[in-house]
Amino acid sequence: MLLFLALPILQECNLGYGFSNGTNQKMKAAKKIMKFNARYFIVFILLLLTEVLIAAYVKQPFIRFVFGDFLVVILLYCFLKSFINATSFNIALSVLIFAFIVEFLQMTNVLVLLNLEKNKLANIILGNTFEITDLVAYTLGVISAFLLDKKATEN
Repeated sequence: MLLFLALPILQECNLGYGFSNGTNQKMKAAKKIMKFNARYFIVFILLLLTEVLIAAYVKQPFIRFVFGDFLVVILLYCFLKSFINATSFNIALSVLIFAFIVEFLQMTNVLVLLNLEKNKLANIILGNTFEITDLVAYTLGVISAFLLDKKATEN
């Protein structure tokens, strides 16, 4: 499953899932794709703090659930952009696929299957109920991150 999520990024950097021309070429490609970006990391940290504050103190359902889901995909987008030098589209697509997979896993009671139904952190991170509105929030969040990133990199 993780390989499926990483395919857009792997294709871009030619690390690929096929045969290569040697280890040296893979190392060069890996160094090219792994690059720290402080700007995205700072935004990631700020969004993480915002998410923690929302989870800890906000009881209003729209902000806690819908807006929190909107922000979490932007948080993931910024986290990946902090370390991976890939196109904005490929990062956005990977984040959206990941978010959808997590949401659809909630239909299967994945927490029960993993014996984590009583684990509060697992319930917060993975969730425990499937909601269509979450998919909409994820989609709008990824689109927003992508468009804001494109606008910021044009200037």
